[in-house]
Amino acid sequence: MLSPRRIGAFTAPSPCAYGEAGSTAIGFGPADVVVDFAGLMPAGRTGLTGAADEAAVLTEALTAADLDVLSAARKRVNVLLNPKRVDEYEDSRLERRHMYRREQVQSVVDELEGTPRDLANAFEAIDDLIDHALVNVHGQLVVSGPPAAIDPEDLEIDGAEVSFRYSGDNAPGVGGIVRVADPLVPEVVLLHSIGFQFGQPDFNGLKYGGQRLPASQEAFVTN
Repeated sequence: MLSPRRIGAFTAPSPCAYGEAGSTAIGFGPADVVVDFAGLMPAGRTGLTGAADEAAVLTEALTAADLDVLSAARKRVNVLLNPKRVDEYEDSRLERRHMYRREQVQSVVDELEGTPRDLANAFEAIDDLIDHALVNVHGQLVVSGPPAAIDPEDLEIDGAEVSFRYSGDNAPGVGGIVRVADPLVPEVVLLHSIGFQFGQPDFNGLKYGGQRLPASQEAFVTN
């Protein structure tokens, strides 16, 4: 996702916050990209670590000229994302306003070269991970509470992805967060797909697909 938050790369190494009125976008300067989402995903042990390391290496490689380029890019972005400009383009439809901001940020990134451009692109991965944690994970916990423990059948593991069948009570839905009762999957799982399997000789129930959340072994309290 391209957002004003991505332009956290266009600042000196310190925490920053961006966004128009009503926005919850958060930016992180290069030296402060490892975050603790209130215990949601403990800092230093998440997918943010790799992205943070990349940003840190790129930050170390910045020259004085690179910093000048990033400072100029930040100023350009501030002009392009001025709320008045966004209102002139679209004053009501949120999707069009969002797309306009994305396009303006991308136009500035496209003009960058070398390390400044690499650093801006590195922040896109951080941006996506923050959105994933805040929207998909934290949002689900707020709505449904701590993950429930379930007993999977025919558990299959493929890296960060898992699939299993379940025929018990209180079946979770897509978007749910569960802890499967299997030592091979100590993390909690964010469910992203569900299928129905009925009328079979050996099984009647649901088949799920999900993503293991990194470093979540001790991050949640189960029911």
